Amino acid sequence: MRLGLLTAALLATAAPATTLAAAPGDPLRAARRTGEIVLDGRLEEPAWDVAPAHDGFFQSFPKEGQPPSERTEVRVLYDDRALYVGIVCHDSRPAEIARPLGRRDNAPYGDAVVVLLDSNHDKRTAYWFKLNAAGVQEDALLFGEDESNADWDAVWDGATATLPDGWSAEFHIPLSVLRFSGARDQVWGFAVKRILARSREEVMSIPLKRGERGMVARLADLTGLTGLEPVQELSLTPYLAARASWRPRTDQEARPRIFDPSGDLGLDLRASLGRGLALQATVNPDFGQVEADQIMQNLSTFELFFPEKRPFFTQGMDLFQGLSPNDHRSPQQLFYSRRIGLDAPILGAAKLAGRVSDTLEVGLLEAVVMGAAAPADLVDFRAPGAWAGAVSAAFDVTSTEFSCSSEGRRVLFVHGDGLNDRDRKYRFWRWLSKSAPVRATMRGLPSAVARRLVAKTERGLADTNFRHKSRIPEEAVRRYARRRIAEGYDLVVLGHFHEARTWRVDGGEVRLLEAWFRSRRIEWL
Repeated sequence: MRLGLLTAALLATAAPATTLAAAPGDPLRAARRTGEIVLDGRLEEPAWDVAPAHDGFFQSFPKEGQPPSERTEVRVLYDDRALYVGIVCHDSRPAEIARPLGRRDNAPYGDAVVVLLDSNHDKRTAYWFKLNAAGVQEDALLFGEDESNADWDAVWDGATATLPDGWSAEFHIPLSVLRFSGARDQVWGFAVKRILARSREEVMSIPLKRGERGMVARLADLTGLTGLEPVQELSLTPYLAARASWRPRTDQEARPRIFDPSGDLGLDLRASLGRGLALQATVNPDFGQVEADQIMQNLSTFELFFPEKRPFFTQGMDLFQGLSPNDHRSPQQLFYSRRIGLDAPILGAAKLAGRVSDTLEVGLLEAVVMGAAAPADLVDFRAPGAWAGAVSAAFDVTSTEFSCSSEGRRVLFVHGDGLNDRDRKYRFWRWLSKSAPVRATMRGLPSAVARRLVAKTERGLADTNFRHKSRIPEEAVRRYARRRIAEGYDLVVLGHFHEARTWRVDGGEVRLLEAWFRSRRIEWL
């Protein structure tokens, strides 16, 4: 009798502190972190011991509903800044674990684990975080029945490690990327998926059959989350880009060359507003780091569809998706965001999206683009006097060239500011006034303030501007006109100098226009 009692006592001492054999879909309890966590993929820190382990999984493929062939354990910790998920993937054949390397969000098929989080517990939206056995990260947003947005990217971390009997993974998910309420005791939706590459086996911690829709609505409860407060995220990301080039003065001659500096300044803003609202704004955005589109040849009469890769237009856009009919993906979308900024640069944009209450979600998007110049063929230059005001406006805005025919003569209109490189002060202000950040700033100022700034700048430029105009580079103008007339034009019309001049050159004529805002005079061709 004493021997039996002693044996029972020894067995009780050797038993683990956390019992397993949970059923799929059972609630999982999180524990508050009490010690340091080193993100190395190994669950060896004492802090993990206080988190209850969960091993309730079942096969969703290939043997649907059957117990998994390998055991998987999950533990969850949290603190005031982040959520920690630890997963141990036991494997009876560790040498056959597939650990392919790849780019983020595009890892080759291999052994992997996925964590799904419905932090708002609305059973409609969830976050998807994935680590393969080599530590390659993937993330996405889930919404609706089974819609997803793989272009969404969050700042989180993860690591994996090799074990004698398998492998393990650690997830560090900052609370700032999640949206949740401010209640003292919270319940989130939670699930884990494991992929065994060698047998194509997929196991889930929730009883979801393969092919069933509504995965987000079926997530199990994650309890034990106490005292969490939404992290008020505020991120300001400015950028400055400067460029300079030596370019030919005209398109037809390589020499002489002029120095042409340019620059861009912009700002990105991200802020969380309360429980579930997120504000994102950008001024003069720079999408230079975005992956380029695939080159495609369109032989049809329909517009090509390109995926949206610009971060501003990929995050929080699930509310702008069309409604999904039963058992089908929506064939429509409310708008095609790639058209925004297609024909003209984006000066600024703002987006507000998220949950206002338990029953209301909102999504607002506003973008302001730089106005594109009207095509030249929209103006009938053959009508007497019709071109005078239009040409002056085009010279002041576009600084390009265009041509037309009038009474049998081919006429070329050129701004002319590239012919006088002695007026360096004008060239500097021309570069500044045509930069997108300055235009965006001026548009955001009250009209009275903007007018005063423009008037002051004009007064400062008047002295140097007219001093250089009084010394019009006649020889450079004549040389340029002769070359263009040799191309088949009969008349070359220049602006910029704002002084009325006319010169005959070989085979044609060059004419300098008087300032339209001063004379309001109609020119006849």
